[in-house]
Amino acid sequence: AHLGTTALGYDPLGWYLEETPEPGNPTLPTLMRMADVLGRELFVNVGYPANARAEAPTPMGIIDKSGFFERSHHFPGLEPQFEREIYRYKGGMFGSLRHIPVK
Repeated sequence: AHLGTTALGYDPLGWYLEETPEPGNPTLPTLMRMADVLGRELFVNVGYPANARAEAPTPMGIIDKSGFFERSHHFPGLEPQFEREIYRYKGGMFGSLRHIPVK
């Protein structure tokens, strides 16, 4: 998944996360549930982290404060807008819901 400026160019097939998702796009909790139910890893590529925290406080709050994500990589940029942070979902938030299908 992607969050923040310039992140989409790194994986054009990934979901782009926004404060208010476009119709048909999943929210971060939906992707977390899918990862748990399907037994898959979930990574979030955050571009321009300071700006992402200002423009998308809800998904960034989940990443920063829930305890379900860990920063796996930090890529500094020559300017703040070129900085990248990669977060890995540790899993387990929806583990007890594996028997309920994801829609």
